Amino acid sequence: MRRTRNLLADRALGDLDLEAQGELERLLARNPTLDDGSMERAATALALALMGSRGQLLPDDLRRRLEGC
Repeated sequence: MRRTRNLLADRALGDLDLEAQGELERLLARNPTLDDGSMERAATALALALMGSRGQLLPDDLRRRLEGC
C-alpha cells in the first residue's frame, strides 16, 4: 500500500519513468480504489499556492492535466 501511494505521489509530481508507471498500473489493477486523484489535487493546490503570490499562470502541462480531472 505504501509503495502505491508513493508512486501516486510521484505521478502527481510528474516524476514517473516507464518502469514505475508500469508498476503503478499493476498495483492499481489490484486495488483500483486508491487512484482517486487526491495526490494530483494536492500537488495542484500546492502549486497554485506557491505561484499565486507571484501572479504566475499555470504551466501548460499542469493546466492540461487539470483539465483532464
